[in-house]
Amino acid sequence: SSSLLSKKQRGRLKKLTKRAAEQKEGCDTSGIASLSDWMELQMLLSGKACLTIGPSVRQRKSNDKEQNAEGMDHRDILFQCLERTNQSKKRCRDELSANSIPPWATLHNPSGIQSLAIVEIQLDNEKDNNNWDTILSSIPILEQLKKQQQGDESAAAAVMTAKTRWFQGPNVKSITDSLMYFQSSSQPPPVSKKQKQSSTETTEGDGDSTSVMIRRLNEMVLTARQREKEGYPMIAKRIGSGKDEASRTTTTTLPTLDEAKKSVAIHQVSIVPRNVEGGGDDEVRTFVATSAASTDEGTTPRVFALDCEMVVTSWGQQLARITMIQLDKVSKDGKMSHSVVLDELVKPILPVLDYVTKYSGITAKMLDPIQTRLEQIQAFLVNFLNGQDILVGHSLENDLQAACLAHDTVVDTSVLFRGNNSRKY
Repeated sequence: SSSLLSKKQRGRLKKLTKRAAEQKEGCDTSGIASLSDWMELQMLLSGKACLTIGPSVRQRKSNDKEQNAEGMDHRDILFQCLERTNQSKKRCRDELSANSIPPWATLHNPSGIQSLAIVEIQLDNEKDNNNWDTILSSIPILEQLKKQQQGDESAAAAVMTAKTRWFQGPNVKSITDSLMYFQSSSQPPPVSKKQKQSSTETTEGDGDSTSVMIRRLNEMVLTARQREKEGYPMIAKRIGSGKDEASRTTTTTLPTLDEAKKSVAIHQVSIVPRNVEGGGDDEVRTFVATSAASTDEGTTPRVFALDCEMVVTSWGQQLARITMIQLDKVSKDGKMSHSVVLDELVKPILPVLDYVTKYSGITAKMLDPIQTRLEQIQAFLVNFLNGQDILVGHSLENDLQAACLAHDTVVDTSVLFRGNNSRKY
């Protein structure tokens, strides 16, 4: 009860309530953005929720026309809600600019949002699109929440509806793509007329879905600066000639150990020392590198997913298993076909101190009969891969460090799915 509050508390309650009820037009946020202020208001209210000053996502009244949202808009709203819940008002202003709130939406009292549900309803045809309101009224949970919202000021839920276009172009993949990929805050590189023409050709009409996929992945390739920051093997100098056309291969057969050692010598490189605790073990390992990316526009890059499992030796983590899968084709309906290019257990040079079985799945019994050595894996990779081939993985720097391989064209999902707090997921 407000009668139990002191004069100072009543004044503070009046001020915060006024701020929470104020709905600014044409702004990203309105009401209370500071988590500490919101918590203070809840304490003064003695935990009683009130929708008139509660959190919500609202459509801006300045938009007279019906607003069709994009799938990425939902992602940005979710991201802002998650971040703002744990941020002060100042940090919100300073750090949350990369993924801004959509121009049609306003977050009202964003720090008070405890949960946010997005209900997706597929409209299969023009008839469904025209019967939008009828379809919404047939969904019990939405109708119940709306009635609660309209008839009870103590309701703690708010509902907003908006038509949403999830995909652009004919190549539908999954909603996860729209929700999770964070757009880079930096400006994209300039696009040539030829690239624009090629982009139009592959996104209009029937299109080549595989080419579209490759083009999209190329847009996500890490820059040299990003690779250096993440700890990828960075070439300092090429020691070998790098020319070994006789050993180029399209087969998935590993070379013999003697053949592999010759190939490793040809493709050997020195890498930039890593700034890691303990100094790392790069100086005692032999690194190789794939050829430089081709500038020939007629060369089509291939796409591979790469994953490695490591065990612990006196040199730190060493390769124990490597798996590489190639993307073969993407059909028009978004289905992907693939093939296993490489799946090999590898015998570390030094005795294993810890198999890390809980995470690697590797056991002593599995490695005991294995004769395959790291050099054979390295020789296979440098002779099978081209510099422009795209390697996809999660925290791929660890896999490339284990394989002692430098490759520049990489897509790292741990970077793509990372928010502004720089946390890896």
